[in-house]
Amino acid sequence: MFDYISAIYYGEGFGACRPCPLDQPADQRERELNKQLDRVADTLGEDFVKTLRGNLRVILNGRQLEAFQDGVRMGGQLTASILLDPQ
Repeated sequence: MFDYISAIYYGEGFGACRPCPLDQPADQRERELNKQLDRVADTLGEDFVKTLRGNLRVILNGRQLEAFQDGVRMGGQLTASILLDPQ
């Protein structure tokens, strides 16, 4: 996970979210997903897989954004809890 505190401290940019696993697989599981999609293309055709990959990109990128937003909200709530009710 990206260390935002260190980035702020050292004046580094945050950059973008991690690339979509379909475009830049980061681990074996993501590489295997791409291999499976290639096998599906052999059976159902490239047009079908192109549409499927597009739909998966939308879903995966949306989940990344939702996870980031949830984390920011949780961090804000934790901070507010510490500041408003220190015990």
